[in-house]
Amino acid sequence: MNEDKKVPFTQPLEDAKKNFLEDELNDLEFEIEELETRLAFMVPTDGYGGGHTCGCIC
Repeated sequence: MNEDKKVPFTQPLEDAKKNFLEDELNDLEFEIEELETRLAFMVPTDGYGGGHTCGCIC
């Protein structure tokens, strides 16, 4: 094996950790977008309800 081509032992671990964290961040961003979309459908825009989702006029 060529000495110049050696990869430090910790490098694959660091790369795996970075990839894992990037994947987790992408998943969380998707979940946040999903929750924001759901919330947009729950908040009344007609001025009634005071933020309630039950449909009553409070």
